[in-house]
Amino acid sequence: MRYQGEPVRCRNVRVKDNIIYGLRNASSGIALSGGKNSFSGITISGNQIQFPGLQSPVVMMRDKLSFPAGVSFSNNKYFSGLGPSKWFGIGGEEEYGLQGLG
Repeated sequence: MRYQGEPVRCRNVRVKDNIIYGLRNASSGIALSGGKNSFSGITISGNQIQFPGLQSPVVMMRDKLSFPAGVSFSNNKYFSGLGPSKWFGIGGEEEYGLQGLG
């Protein structure tokens, strides 16, 4: 089942010092959706983000805009079936490594 209503705004959330392992949706490990103005103050830091065998980006921004300014990833350790240059994606078409998002 997929949410079909209005975009939900997300603000002031911190995900810190966790192990995020093996969660999956249809297109990636972690999916962000709703446009670049839907997020504010979202910090994902100090986590171990592990998706063994995943052959799509670990983090996907589903909209074809840009990675949302209100979401920051820092000091995380990543592992997946893809190389580091394809850990992040935008709109299902473009894939980036950590340097490509800046």
